[in-house]
Amino acid sequence: AVNNGMESLLSGEADVPALLALQLGLALNYTKAGMIILIMLTGGEAIEDYALNRAGNDLHSLLEKSPGLSHRRISKHDFGDDKGVICEDVNTESVEKDEVLLV
Repeated sequence: AVNNGMESLLSGEADVPALLALQLGLALNYTKAGMIILIMLTGGEAIEDYALNRAGNDLHSLLEKSPGLSHRRISKHDFGDDKGVICEDVNTESVEKDEVLLV
């Protein structure tokens, strides 16, 4: 744990106060305090990993549910009582800025 902490410290990813407290606790033979700090550090990392994994899964799920087909307006027509819109179905990836889409 101390070696991993030193690697994290050198790479700039460490919780410096927690690592100093852990090393000081071990140096002064406060092993219980050191163990609690170690549990807090590893528990925090596990929670972060879980949250990151869950967020990634949710984003992936949203992307899978995104529509692949859009209805792009070509023109509007006004023929007496027959007012409406002419549209075409296009691939969503081909939609460009400022195009009018029907929902």
